[in-house]
Amino acid sequence: MNTLNFCIRILGKYRRPDLSEQLFHWMRLKGIANEHSLIKLFEGLEEARCPPSRAVRAWRNVSRMQCPFTPSEKSTASLLKTFRPSKDLRGASRILREVKLRKLPLNEYGYNTVIRIAADLGDVDTAFALEEELRTSELGSDVRTYSSLMHAIVASQKWSMTRHVEVLLRSAGLRPDATLCLQLISGYARCGWPAGAEAVMDELMEDYGKTQQTKQKPNRSHWNALLYAYATARQYNGCLMAYQRMVNQVGIRPDGYTMVALLKAGKRSQAGRTAVSFVLSEVEKHKVEMSVELASSAIACCRITPYVSQEEADKSRHLANDVWSLMQAANVKPNRIAYNTLLAARADAGDTTGVQELYDALEEDDTVIPDRSTFSTMMRAFENNDFPAYERYADLASTWTTLHGDDTQ
Repeated sequence: MNTLNFCIRILGKYRRPDLSEQLFHWMRLKGIANEHSLIKLFEGLEEARCPPSRAVRAWRNVSRMQCPFTPSEKSTASLLKTFRPSKDLRGASRILREVKLRKLPLNEYGYNTVIRIAADLGDVDTAFALEEELRTSELGSDVRTYSSLMHAIVASQKWSMTRHVEVLLRSAGLRPDATLCLQLISGYARCGWPAGAEAVMDELMEDYGKTQQTKQKPNRSHWNALLYAYATARQYNGCLMAYQRMVNQVGIRPDGYTMVALLKAGKRSQAGRTAVSFVLSEVEKHKVEMSVELASSAIACCRITPYVSQEEADKSRHLANDVWSLMQAANVKPNRIAYNTLLAARADAGDTTGVQELYDALEEDDTVIPDRSTFSTMMRAFENNDFPAYERYADLASTWTTLHGDDTQ
């Protein structure tokens, strides 16, 4: 029996859904098919990328014709899952209504499947409406329900609804698992609410401390999301405290994303140079691999405008040059953002010679094409200086504008 069920799915997987259906109905007529056979048929049809109507037809045939078994909630959930590859929300909703009208077996997995289809489409309203229907029914929602709601928020970019998801989760009497915690923390990070992210992290740490055998330990992704929440909220001190807790108390080794989060928090909190100095020391201490994103973020953090004095501008320029040297020493290929940020740091300090040298290096780099920001930075660096090559760069900027237009970003 198991071998035949396996064959039903394999035939679908290798794009022979017709043979898969024939084998299933032969087993049905012989009286040896079971619900697992029907589920494997649905899985085979799904893998063969068949329209969901074929699975619906087989499901209805089983309900109406001679069959040695009665479909249960497991096969209903599997049937609804066939609508997901095509994102057919209307079709899945129609089958869900039919199941309820006919009072056929149904569980939370069937509901969650339809919610996930709505989430894939970014249809937040439908996803939340289905959640309410499930939560208030005798079935009740589960953690997967709210994970699907978070997927809907990601697809629709409506990050402010993260708090609403957590409220619904609590009202259902549930606690988030490690996966949902990461989704919630990331959602709070996007909407700039570190207090909510911190509360979710504390709960996850508390759960892990109580039952380490059954709970997943918070990993680096959780902590990085928490750091980004503080960065979005422009709270460098909070970001730094969370980082110290991550490294010193929990013992998780940082990576490049961790460092970029610290840099973003520093830049947005007007603590740019302080953040760069700290991050560079941590990169060396923990052997974090240098990347172009990390270098670009560090150089951007070096800029403090407007400058109080020329001395402050020179400090920022020297620190930005040091970051550039570290990037080159690590054999990291700079991109346009890296070039533009260093050009801006040198222009801020009035280093026209450095601006010219860096632009010449950019011109020799076949992998990088200058943009509007490149030329506007150069013109800003040269406009107040009697620079011999000013006319040449002005012509280049004019040519670029003519080719790309004023609206090109």
